[in-house]
Amino acid sequence: MKIKIYVGKKMTTLSWIFLENKISVRLPGFADAKYSNERNIIVASSNIGLIYIIGIDGEIKYEFSNAENENYKFYCLANTKYNDLGVNIIMAHDPELNGERFWQHTIDLENQAVGEPLTKWR
Repeated sequence: MKIKIYVGKKMTTLSWIFLENKISVRLPGFADAKYSNERNIIVASSNIGLIYIIGIDGEIKYEFSNAENENYKFYCLANTKYNDLGVNIIMAHDPELNGERFWQHTIDLENQAVGEPLTKWR
């Protein structure tokens, strides 16, 4: 599923086609989104500190914090084939971790948390 992302000054609009209908969801701040083939959901994250789990019908199922650690901040999302969600969150570390700023982290839906750094992201 292709998700179009429109970033405004204070909001981000995500849109996609579901059953021949255009679905739109507005989120506060800058946001990124990826479709999870494995779970048939949309995973979105924003710079205001939240991860959103969105049904393909546009309903926000739930949200949780992506900002539990003050040493890293949300940067973007990336598809992956190495976990059952199919999406990782990329966090910018400050200070750098092992000489690298950007790291991939898992998104743990069961515990509604961002996991520890997995691997460098480039």
